[in-house]
Amino acid sequence: ARIIATRPNLLKHLRLLATDPANAGYRIVLQGVIESFATHDFTRISVVLPDGVEVARLGQTASAPTQEMRLDQDEETWLLWRDGLYLRHRLLLRDAQGVLGAVVAEQPLTSVNRTLFDIKALGESAEMLLCGPPGQNLRCFPARLTGPAPSPKRRPEDPSGFVQRMQAGYGESTMLIDYRGKYVLAAHGPIGALGLVAVFKVDAEEVYRPIGEQFQIALLLVILLSGIGALLVRRQVQPLVHVLEKRADDLAATNTALQASETRFRALLEGAPDVILIVDGEGTISFANARTKTVFGYSPGALIGQAIETLIPQRHRTQHQAHRQGYGAAPQLRMMGSALDLYARHADGSEFPVDVMLSPISMPQGLVVMAIVRDISERKRAEEEIENALKEKTSLLNEVHHRVKNNLQVISSLLNLQANHTHDTALKSLLAESQGRVRAMALIHQLLYERKDFSRVHLGQYLEHLGHLLASTYGAEDKGIALRIRADEVYLDLQRSVPFGLLANELVTNAFKHAFPDNRSGEIRIELGKAAEDAIILVVSDTGVGLPPGLDLMKISSLGLQLVSLLADQVGARLTFSSVPGARFELRFSTGEKDQRHEANEHSGG
Repeated sequence: ARIIATRPNLLKHLRLLATDPANAGYRIVLQGVIESFATHDFTRISVVLPDGVEVARLGQTASAPTQEMRLDQDEETWLLWRDGLYLRHRLLLRDAQGVLGAVVAEQPLTSVNRTLFDIKALGESAEMLLCGPPGQNLRCFPARLTGPAPSPKRRPEDPSGFVQRMQAGYGESTMLIDYRGKYVLAAHGPIGALGLVAVFKVDAEEVYRPIGEQFQIALLLVILLSGIGALLVRRQVQPLVHVLEKRADDLAATNTALQASETRFRALLEGAPDVILIVDGEGTISFANARTKTVFGYSPGALIGQAIETLIPQRHRTQHQAHRQGYGAAPQLRMMGSALDLYARHADGSEFPVDVMLSPISMPQGLVVMAIVRDISERKRAEEEIENALKEKTSLLNEVHHRVKNNLQVISSLLNLQANHTHDTALKSLLAESQGRVRAMALIHQLLYERKDFSRVHLGQYLEHLGHLLASTYGAEDKGIALRIRADEVYLDLQRSVPFGLLANELVTNAFKHAFPDNRSGEIRIELGKAAEDAIILVVSDTGVGLPPGLDLMKISSLGLQLVSLLADQVGARLTFSSVPGARFELRFSTGEKDQRHEANEHSGG
C-alpha cells in the first residue's frame, strides 16, 4: 500500500483530475496504476478523493465487518473481522502542493487466521483469542470467545476481566474461570509491534483427564496382576499384537505414500525444460534428468557417479573446483551467469554458453547442491545481433550528422560568397547574420559527431566553441571587447539543442553588434549553471550601453531579437531581460532529465 501511495503517475493524474474532474482518461490511468498490483494478496484496493469519492478500485466492495478496531499506529490502520481477520490501511496521497486523496487497501491475515482456527491438535477445547491493544477499550477476535456468558452454577469472571488479568502478568500460564464458568488453563504473549496480545486457553478437565485415566488403569493392572497372573498377560498380549499389526499397516501405507510422492517428484524433475543435476559435497553427480541428453549429449545414466567437472571446459576445471569448495563453505541460493560469461562442455567437446542456478539442499547424508543449467546459445546470438544492429545504427547516425554538418558549412560558404559579391552594406550585414545562424546549427552537429553521443549535447562545450567563433568573427580582441565564459557540465536533448544554439547565437551576436558603439570597449559574459536538480539558467550580459527603455521583443523590428522570443518558447525557457547598466538576458528552463527518470521508473514497475 505504501508503494502504491508513492507512484508518481498516480499522484500526477490525481492532481490533473482535481483540475478536470470530468476527464475519463485520468480515471483510466489511475485504474491502470492500481491494477498493476493485481497479483498481490489484496481483497480490495481503492483510490478516493479528499471528499471520499472513489475514482479507482481493484476488487469487490467488501461487506461491512462484524468487528473492527483501530490499531495503535501512526498510520490509519484497522483490524477487521469478517469470518476471519483482515487489515485495512488508509494512506494519504500527497505531493508538494498538498493532500490529493487517499489509497485504501484491505488484505486477509492468512497466517494469523490459520493459527486461530487450526489449533484443535492442541486439544478439542482449545481456543485462541487475538486481543488488544492494551490501554484501549479491550476487544478480542473472534467475538464469540468474549460474548455473553450462559448461567452456570458458579458465577464466571467478566470476559474482559479474564483477558485483562492475563495481560496483568499472572505468569506464563495460569488457571482461570472463563465466560462459560469453566476452569481453563490459559497463556498469553505479545504479537509483533502492533500492541496485540494472543491468548490461548484449553479446558482444565481435558488437560487433567489423561492423568486420571492413567492412574485408574495403573490401579486396575495391580489388582488384576495380583489376582489373575499369567491369564492377564495372555489377554494383554493379544491387544498388543493387534496394536503392532495396525502400526505395521500404517507403516506400509506411509511407505506407499512416500513412494508415490517420490514418483511425482521425479516426474517433475524429468519434465523440466532445463538440465537439473544434483551434486554431493565431493562434486559427484548423483542425479541427472532426461534433458541432459539434449543439452550435453550425455545420457543421464552415463553421468551418475561422474565429477561435475566433466561438464566444464578443460581450461576452467581447476578454477571451478576452487569455486565449488568455496561455495560448500557458505552455501546459498545463487544465480550464476548474469554478471559473467559461463560456458559448459558438450559430449563432443564443443562449448556453449549457459546460465546456472545453484540451490543447497540439506539431506540426511549431508549437504547436496541442485544445479539448474540452461543453454542460452539462442539468447547470446540474439544479443549479438542486437549489438551489431546498434553499432550499425551508431555508424549511420555518425554519418548523418557528419553530412548535415558538411551541408550546413556549404550553405555558410555560399552565404559568404554572396556577401563578397555585393556592395550593399545592409545586405552584407543580413547575409553575415544568416551565415552566423547556419554556423550555430552546424556546430551542434559537429559536437555530436565528435563526441559520438547522438542523444544529447554538452551545452558548456557548445557555448565555448560558439563564443570564440563569434568573438573571432566580430574582431572582439581588436575592438577591446573581452569575452568571459563560465559553464557548468549541463546536457540538453538533441531536439531542443538546435533552438538553444540559435538562441545563444542571437544573444551573443546582438551584444557584439550593438553593446559597444563608437569603438567602445567592455566585457561580454556568458554564464551557464544549474539552479536546481532539473533547472538550468543561461545568462548573456554585457557592460555596454544597455537596452532602450520600454523594449518589447515582439514589437521590435530587429529580426534577431524577435527570434530570441520565439526560440525561447521552443526551448521551453522563461526569458527575462534588464539594463543594469548594460544589457542582461536570462533564460531559465528544464533539462528534462527528471521527467525521463520518472518515465523510466514507471516503465520498470517502480
